[in-house]
Parts: sequence; C-alpha cells; structure tokens
Amino acid sequence: MLLQAEGGRQYTNLRRLFAPVADDIDYICENGNLVICHGEICYKQTIERGYGAHLMRELMAIDGCEVLLSGVEAYYIQPKDPEYVNICVILLEMMLPSFQTLQIFWRNI
Repeated sequence: MLLQAEGGRQYTNLRRLFAPVADDIDYICENGNLVICHGEICYKQTIERGYGAHLMRELMAIDGCEVLLSGVEAYYIQPKDPEYVNICVILLEMMLPSFQTLQIFWRNI
C-alpha cells in the first residue's frame, strides 16, 4: 500500500506532521511543486533565477513586505526589518523541533 502526504506545506513540515511514518511515505508538498518518492526528489518545479530575483525586488519594494523563499531543505530570507528575523525564528522553532539556527541571505538580488 502506498501512502502520500499532500499539501501546500514545506517538506520538513510535512515530515514533522507525519513523524511516526515519515520514512515510510511519499510526499507531495509546496502546493505540488516538490514531490519526494522513497526519500528522493522525483519532481521539483523551480522558478527561473532571473524572474525569481525580479519578483523578489518587486515584493521588497512594497512597504511592510518581506520575502521568505522556501527551498527543499532551507528557508531563505533577506530581511528589511530586524524584527522579521525574530518572527521567523519563533515560527520555525514552533514548526520544526530540530530547528537550530537561521542563516540570513544578505547577498543582493
């Protein structure tokens, strides 16, 4: 019997939700943009880097708007407001018991 966890959540979050069977099921996550079969990535939808950078610049130009990119194994932020870092750390600690540190992506896009 094949079981799949499906949802808009990130892979690590779905693994946490299904912890008792996390290694025994497949995952369709990130709203269908990432599929993990038998522990391996079997499908990953990406955004072309230049277009992604364009979207990030547009979003960051909006007052009060922050950007969080979700990768397969990491989240990336480029905070404008230092309080955003604190909010991200608190939320990630609540969602991911194994969360230890947040590396901030400071490179210009």
